[in-house]
Amino acid sequence: LVEKAEADVVCISVVPPSTTLHARYLCLKLRQKFPRLKIFVGLWGAASEPTETAGRLRESGADEMVHTLAEAVEKISRLAPSNLDPVTPAPLPDDEDERLAALHALRLLDTAAEPIFDRITARLARIFEVPVVLLSLVDRDRQFFKSQVGLPEDLAQSRETPRAVSICGHVVAGREVMVVEDLARDRRFARHPWLLHRGMRFYAGAPLLAPGGQPVGALGLLDRRPRDFTEQDRRQLQAYAEDVMEEFARRAARAAAGSETADV
Repeated sequence: LVEKAEADVVCISVVPPSTTLHARYLCLKLRQKFPRLKIFVGLWGAASEPTETAGRLRESGADEMVHTLAEAVEKISRLAPSNLDPVTPAPLPDDEDERLAALHALRLLDTAAEPIFDRITARLARIFEVPVVLLSLVDRDRQFFKSQVGLPEDLAQSRETPRAVSICGHVVAGREVMVVEDLARDRRFARHPWLLHRGMRFYAGAPLLAPGGQPVGALGLLDRRPRDFTEQDRRQLQAYAEDVMEEFARRAARAAAGSETADV
C-alpha cells in the first residue's frame, strides 16, 4: 500500500496488544524498502517514552514519536510540500489540432441540453448510484458539459470549467477508461479545489471519440466515497460511452448528407 500510494509519510500506531517491538519490526521493513520515507510512531496515550525505547525506535528507522493525534497532525503537516500545484493539468494529445477540428465539426459546443444525452447521464446516475455524472466535451481551453447530473447550481448554469482543472481532460489524453478509486490518494487530484470543496473521492471516465477516432470528451462518474470499480463496471460504462458515440456518428452522417445535397 505504501508503494502503490507513493506515500511521503507513514504513521505506525502502537495500541494494545501491539508493542514497541512490533513497531520496531515495521520500521525496519519500511526503512529498508523506502529509505526516504518519513516514519512516525504513534505511542497513543503515553505521556512520554523511556529514552531507551525512543533510541531503539530511531535505530530501527523511526523519524518521530508522537503521543496524541493532534501532535501527529501538527508534525506531519510540516512535511507537506508547499509548492505543489492544486491541480495537475492533463497533457495535450499528440493530435490536438485534428482533435479540436473533429470536436468543432460535431457542432455540440454551446448547444442546449438534449433528452438523448440527458437520458444517458440520468441512467448512469441510477445504475452506479453516484451523485454526479458528466458528459464533457474538452475544447482548447475549457470543458463544456453537454449533459450532467448533480452539478452545483453555478456550474449547472455556466456549463463549463477551465480545461486546466478538468479531470475528463485526463481521459481524453489517455484515450482509455480511467478509474481513480480514491481521488484523495492521487497526486494529480488530491488538492483539486472543487473536488475538495464538494467532498468528491471517486472518479471513473470513458473517452468519447468523434467518428474519425479522435477523443473529444468523456463520460464521467463522481462519488463522495472511495469505491471499487470492477471490470464489469468498466465494460458497462464503456457501453454507454459507445451509445453516445453512435449518436455522434449519426449526426456526422446527417451533416455530411446535408452538405452533399447542398453541393448538388
